[in-house]
Amino acid sequence: MQPLKTIIKAILRGALLFGVIGIFVGAVVAMIIWPDSNLGPPVGMVYGLFWGVVAGAVLGFMFGVVRVSAMQHGVAHENSEDSTKAP
Repeated sequence: MQPLKTIIKAILRGALLFGVIGIFVGAVVAMIIWPDSNLGPPVGMVYGLFWGVVAGAVLGFMFGVVRVSAMQHGVAHENSEDSTKAP
């Protein structure tokens, strides 16, 4: 259950982060593409939100899978400094 929880957390965090960034980027890009349109920024925000959430979810899934794989192989919590010291 823990690996699935780690992957879902990474997906949600990635989607949230990229979604918020997509709102601002979409609005700015729409103002550049359609400078005279009043509907440019809101439409750009909607498209930016959509594509930001999709990209964030995909990247979050990949990050979560890599993190779970590293945790299962013992790489994520390994501290090389402590393992080289003599007792």
